[in-house]
Amino acid sequence: MKKIIIILLLSCLITTVGFTLSETFISVGYENENHLEFDTSKNTETSDQWSYMNSSGVNIKINQFWNGKKIGLFVQQSFLAPTSSKVVNGNERAYYLTVKDFDMMFKYNLIVGPAFRFSFKEKFNLNLGAGFSFSYLTANLGTRYAQNRGIINYGLSMYKFYYMGLGVNLDFNYDVTDIMHIGFGSIFNFKFYRHQTIENPVESYSFPNTSDWFGLGIKPYIYIGFNFYNNNVNMGKPK
Repeated sequence: MKKIIIILLLSCLITTVGFTLSETFISVGYENENHLEFDTSKNTETSDQWSYMNSSGVNIKINQFWNGKKIGLFVQQSFLAPTSSKVVNGNERAYYLTVKDFDMMFKYNLIVGPAFRFSFKEKFNLNLGAGFSFSYLTANLGTRYAQNRGIINYGLSMYKFYYMGLGVNLDFNYDVTDIMHIGFGSIFNFKFYRHQTIENPVESYSFPNTSDWFGLGIKPYIYIGFNFYNNNVNMGKPK
C-alpha cells in the first residue's frame, strides 16, 4: 500500500506542475482492459505458459500543453474491476477464475510521460503519449472461494501483483463545443517487471520477477472531456 501511495503522490505532483501550462484537457471515460502474460521458462510443471485477464472500469486522463504547442505532458489513470481470466499452464490444462471466487478484486493503472497532439481541420485532434507504466492488482481469496467449494475454515489469502513497463496512448477527439469534447482511443502496454506476493494468516510468499516473463495489454476506451485555458478566466477556448 505504501508503494501505491507514493505512486499516487508522484502522479499528483506531475499533474500539479502540468497545470502551470497554458492548456489542460481533462477527460473521464469507460475502459476495457485485455491483459496477457507470458512465461517462457522451462519449468512447465509450475510455470504458466500464458494467461489472460479482462477488466473494466473508469479511465481518467489529463493532457496538458503549452499554449499553441504540440508537445506537453499527460497522466492517465484507470480504476478497474477484473471480470474474467484464463490460465493455460505447461501441461496444457486450462482453468477459469471468476469473480465469484474472490471477495474483492481491484486493479489500478498509471501512465505518465510526454504528450503530442496533431490537429485535423478545426475540431478533430489526434493525441499521442508514451511513458512509464505502473499497475497494481489485489485479490482477496476467502469466504466466497470456501462457500463455492464447500470448504470449512478456509483462511483469507491476499494476492498482490506489482507491474512496471512502458505504455503508449493513442486517441482521437472531437470538440463538440469550446468547452467539451468527446473521443475514443486505446492504450498499449508492454510490461517487463512483475512482483507477486501471497499473504495468509499462517505465512507469506514472495515471487520476484524473472527474465522469462513479460506482459502485453490492449485497453480501448471512450470518454468525455473538458477544455481549460489558463489565459482565459472561464472554461473553453479563449475568444
